[in-house]
Amino acid sequence: MRAVTRTFLVNPPTESVKLSARQVYNGLVAKARDERGFVPLVEDCELLEETETGLLRRTTYKVDENSPGGVAKRPPSLEKVEFYPPTSVDYVIVAPDGGPPLARGYNIVSTGEQGELLITFMLAFGRNGPEDTGPEAEEKAQNLFEALGRGMTTTLKLMRQLAQDGKL
Repeated sequence: MRAVTRTFLVNPPTESVKLSARQVYNGLVAKARDERGFVPLVEDCELLEETETGLLRRTTYKVDENSPGGVAKRPPSLEKVEFYPPTSVDYVIVAPDGGPPLARGYNIVSTGEQGELLITFMLAFGRNGPEDTGPEAEEKAQNLFEALGRGMTTTLKLMRQLAQDGKL
């Protein structure tokens, strides 16, 4: 198991479109329903079931030839998503045939000490247990850290567009 976490300032001074905490949370729910557009590596995202407290989806990822070492094409995964309004959208990712979780993801909307709006993404990958160490684990963690940065940039950009269009 290895975890990678990144926190981003939602409304940096350079952004003209400012998002509220509710808009960011609503954007995370929209992303959970269909990740395409939010995450460039998502090839397909099929909503299988939705309830008031979450959803189940099947997600297929593209090969990422731009990241060091690339991300291999893998079978679709089932992702159970739980909503914790107004601050968190959490994921448990399993193989399509079941089994133990392959990864867990947490998306948390919070406020910093100065009142600034923050969003934190944490991805824990691999089976639960001792921390994976060594050069291969370090490289994978660094690749995921960079991918979280690219994904967050795209996610916030799309959230701003949805907010401008009155869809959040």
